[in-house]
Amino acid sequence: MRKLLILLAASLFLQGCFFATREPSLPAGRVFKIYVQPVGNVTIQYGLDTTFMTAMTNEMLRDGRLTFVNTPKEADGILTASITRYVSEPLTYNNMLVVEQYKLEILVDVVLRSATNGEVLWGDQRMIAMQIYRASSSANNARNSLFEKLSRNIIRRIAKWLTTPEGLEVLSNNIDDSGNISTDEENPLPEKEQTNAAD
Repeated sequence: MRKLLILLAASLFLQGCFFATREPSLPAGRVFKIYVQPVGNVTIQYGLDTTFMTAMTNEMLRDGRLTFVNTPKEADGILTASITRYVSEPLTYNNMLVVEQYKLEILVDVVLRSATNGEVLWGDQRMIAMQIYRASSSANNARNSLFEKLSRNIIRRIAKWLTTPEGLEVLSNNIDDSGNISTDEENPLPEKEQTNAAD
């Protein structure tokens, strides 16, 4: 019986190792420096831009695959984001018609452009995130959690794009052996990538 349990545990461990996925890394010796422009906010909710900006810079530093820089002159890419929708509405009620749960929905537009010539490298113009939270919980906590999830999705997708043939072409054509951005105009950047918000 003991041997059977050991074999079962080993089998589950190997299956977990087999199905585990690893986030793609940039090629060795290559870096991609990003400047995040101040976030736009077309909603009536004050302060969302600051929260989103902080979440994106923190996620970039946490993830480690992209390099955050403080000025556009230092950057290889310029990341622009705008919050276009922020809606929190009642979702469920109890028998006394008191709200029990709310649904929070945030919609953002995100574009990454080349710092050299302004060409669009990657973008998603309808990135949506939703979260359900209890009325007894903090709406601010739900909002902060959603911006963290959006930021994680953005940084992961940019890093993943840089490992595609188009992204690798950008890295190879625009970053020399010293790791500095090249201004060689003979190597154009790829056309705008069409993305799906459900990716």
